[in-house]
Amino acid sequence: MVLSMPINKSYKSYHLMIPAVLFSAGVIITGKFAVQHYGSYTIIFFRFLIASIILFPFAKANYTPFKLRDLPILTIIGFIGFFLYNTLIVKALISTSASNISIISALIPITTLLIETIVFKARLRRNHLIAIALSFLSVMFVITNGHILMIFEISWSKGDLLMLLGIFCISIYSIFNSRTKLSYPPLQLLLFYFIITTIISTPLALNEMPSQFSLVGTLSIIYQGVMGTGITYILIQLSLKKYGANQTLIYFNFIPIVALALSIIILGEPLSFSLIVSSILMIASIRLVFTPKAFKLKHATTSISKGSS
Repeated sequence: MVLSMPINKSYKSYHLMIPAVLFSAGVIITGKFAVQHYGSYTIIFFRFLIASIILFPFAKANYTPFKLRDLPILTIIGFIGFFLYNTLIVKALISTSASNISIISALIPITTLLIETIVFKARLRRNHLIAIALSFLSVMFVITNGHILMIFEISWSKGDLLMLLGIFCISIYSIFNSRTKLSYPPLQLLLFYFIITTIISTPLALNEMPSQFSLVGTLSIIYQGVMGTGITYILIQLSLKKYGANQTLIYFNFIPIVALALSIIILGEPLSFSLIVSSILMIASIRLVFTPKAFKLKHATTSISKGSS
């Protein structure tokens, strides 16, 4: 996930990254449809099985044999960043709104930065601290439905708590991935993570196979596997290769905003006062972090080629 990069005004990668952002944001929307018809592990299994099939020919073209000693760490990274993170999102969608998921997902880069700062003693600038405060305030507004002073008195949504746990998982994954020196092609690594996720979810999915077929649920999962995962990661890699990280990664900060808009337009979720305030705070925090001089940390950039969606 994105931690920092300077904003380049010549967004040459827009023709690749705008579809990638839309497809990625659509995963949250289709996820809301899918959970109404199929179990969490069934959704995860078929999504990543389809994505593995899509990605396979591209990863095979530049294959480097895995070293046996790397397989344990790769399996752990895949488990945390793909299986666990995506399972938590799917389960969160059962009991909270797609709008809440969208807003809370904006915490990913800030949480990653915060964990790196605590663990690796990285130095934070003033705008980083303000951005962190604004991001958490944004999420608190959503979780408390605008009654932020009653944060310790309200009953927290199970879905919101699961999503927060998912944010922690993807942040740990991002740090792991950025600090693990592995010389494998990005698409090959992604395919490995997809396959690991598929394998882990197989027995769990078999245990909850539905008794009846749902067209809406099935089309939602197909979208997630083809557009939201397989094609999205291919577009990201094409953009990284052709235009570099600076013009690619900046777009991923807009996924929460696009997902929120789609939640309101497609799902008909209400645009409440708390959502408006949260959106403003979220955009402000992104703007504070992603400025030309925002980061000077040596390890502040994590490649989306190793990221999760």
